[in-house]
Amino acid sequence: MAAESDPLRGELRVVPFEGGTLAAHAAAVYDELRTDRGYDVTDILVLKRFPTGIEDFARALVEELDLLGRPNVKTVSRHASTVVTERAPDARILSDVERIETLSMVLDGHTWENDYFAGAASHESFGRDVGRVLLAASYGGGFDLPSASERGPHSELLAELQAVREGFHDWLATQGWVERPDVLSRAIAALDDDEVRSTIEREFEAIVAVGFEEFGAVEREYLAALGENAELVCLGEAHASIARVWNEPGSLEDLGGELAVEPAVRRRERAGAPGAVARYLATGDESVLEGVDEPIYAITGDTLYDQLATIANEIGYLRTEYDWTYGDVAVLVKDSTGPIQTARRVLQRAGIPTASATVTGLSGDRAVRELHALAAYHAASDRQGRERARRILTDRLGGWPEAALAAVADESGVPEKLGRWILETDLKRRIAESEPIEARAQFHHVERVLDVAAFVETADYLANTWDGFVRMLERAITYVASDTYSTAVDVEESGVLVDAVRICKHDRRKAVFLVNVHEGQYPESRQLTQLFPRQWVREMPGYPGVTTPTAADVRATFETAPETIDEPYESYYAELARRQLAIGARAAGQRLYCCTSRTNESALGKRQHRSRYLTDLEDREAVPVVEIGSEDAERGIYTHGEASTAVLSEPWDQLERIQGAASTGSEYDLRRAERSFGAIGALLESDELDPRFEQAVYAQIDRALGEVGRGGDCGTGGRDGDHGSEGRDGE
Repeated sequence: MAAESDPLRGELRVVPFEGGTLAAHAAAVYDELRTDRGYDVTDILVLKRFPTGIEDFARALVEELDLLGRPNVKTVSRHASTVVTERAPDARILSDVERIETLSMVLDGHTWENDYFAGAASHESFGRDVGRVLLAASYGGGFDLPSASERGPHSELLAELQAVREGFHDWLATQGWVERPDVLSRAIAALDDDEVRSTIEREFEAIVAVGFEEFGAVEREYLAALGENAELVCLGEAHASIARVWNEPGSLEDLGGELAVEPAVRRRERAGAPGAVARYLATGDESVLEGVDEPIYAITGDTLYDQLATIANEIGYLRTEYDWTYGDVAVLVKDSTGPIQTARRVLQRAGIPTASATVTGLSGDRAVRELHALAAYHAASDRQGRERARRILTDRLGGWPEAALAAVADESGVPEKLGRWILETDLKRRIAESEPIEARAQFHHVERVLDVAAFVETADYLANTWDGFVRMLERAITYVASDTYSTAVDVEESGVLVDAVRICKHDRRKAVFLVNVHEGQYPESRQLTQLFPRQWVREMPGYPGVTTPTAADVRATFETAPETIDEPYESYYAELARRQLAIGARAAGQRLYCCTSRTNESALGKRQHRSRYLTDLEDREAVPVVEIGSEDAERGIYTHGEASTAVLSEPWDQLERIQGAASTGSEYDLRRAERSFGAIGALLESDELDPRFEQAVYAQIDRALGEVGRGGDCGTGGRDGDHGSEGRDGE
């Protein structure tokens, strides 16, 4: 990790956890700079740490300050990019896909000196794992290798990775390219050029750095260099860092350097159970739970799918009963390694549009699969590969597209060929009609594929052929990680936000569903990749992130740290998980749902238990926890997705309940059965219902009535009572 060359000078305003919105505090500083210190609106540069929500933040500032135009708000990385291009106008900052391709070329040509790497290089995931470690190191300014006398048993492995990283950057420099994590370091160096500094400083006289608690060492170094001749005010929130503390220990106040630390103007804290739970989780202050009467909610499913299906149904309930919009709801996983894509698929199948700032993978996208098949058809050297691609194209277009292929053949380069195919087959219209919920995400993926083709055309070391394109596209499909982020939420039509907790850090939604709030997630054992065994990482000073913390590091970083710390590493990441849970809970304006699954499908049905942080709240009985589906929160069927999972078993379930009540002499509420069958009836009246599903429903009703010989696979089905009278003679 790069050392900070210049100390930060200015002010650090410390915002209390849950002490008001980020925009409100930034507006207070902005107003002070204008009214008390005489700066004009155009003199103030506001730098935000993370790119997500940048436009929402700018709009909130406009409303808070009653401005006529947009304030000068940028992300740190975007501003650093302008500095780099000011010094080197022809510099190209590589996208994630381009970085993967160029790094793979360097790795393919590298002869590993260490036997461990030489053996591991044959594994399929080796390139991806090395790439992720190098990426994490670059965002921290490089590997912070200890001196020779302090090196651990595996330090030589990191030393070789450092050499690979330096070689990669040297090769990029020969091409005029820059990898995105290296932008800040390049910008710091560029500011040493007096001409560059003079041009950049015309933009501002004062800098407001918001979200300062998340500024890492390189960001702080950039801020110090940029603010050398400007007034600097840093705005940070106590007990709230979740990204920076992944990479370095310490509290907000520890970051200050020579900044004058003072509290920000305190805002009125938001009342309610979600806010109280969030403050308790973040600070450990039990008093905030006193007098909280409203509940938080729990959802428990047998599997992850059941958990997500219940979430989908509850979203339908909130929309129906409270008239909330999809944009009022967020479904959050702990971090970007969580089941974001699975959650989106389950919600979308229930008819719920979703939004995400996390760049979605290309592997499951049908439009990408079509474009890959087009390229594979032309690039395939064997009949089997060509026939496989031919089947995909035929299935996608309902026949062999002879005319479209002829038009493609008339174009020269791969980008032009892909563009012609998109036009000739009307791909975007087909996406909009067949994938209305996922359309914008698929449009974005198509653009990424076209970017890959454009890079193939311009990179000298890649052949501008179908072969070169297929190679790069397949690597992008395989290796582009889901933990990269775009600059804004991807879906414009107010979908349910499905993303990592970090994305919603400064956001508020009426309802928030926290997924997988169980042991193994909150907390979990931290592991960046499979490149090294976890025990090795814990003995490797200089590995990206916090791998060798002390008990003092844990206490300095987390107010909630226990008095006795036997395993600092485990304690550090347990407290980090607790803080992530606090940030997720804080995003809930009115309703907070903690969701769990009873079994882990990926671990052969291993039993899962609720997170210790959730059971702690339940044991304290300070905040009521209401289970969805219990007598206190009964739910009907509110989505087609829930209906399709529940409706087939419902006749059996209702019959068993009625028979059980009859045999024991107890009462049974027939109105409940009427509501369930009413929901089934409404579903069966839908014009969009698959006839096969309708047959299956009537078959279940027949079986529940004891008519086991009716309603089979060969039945005709129908709403008028003719539902499968032909029997099952075909079996």
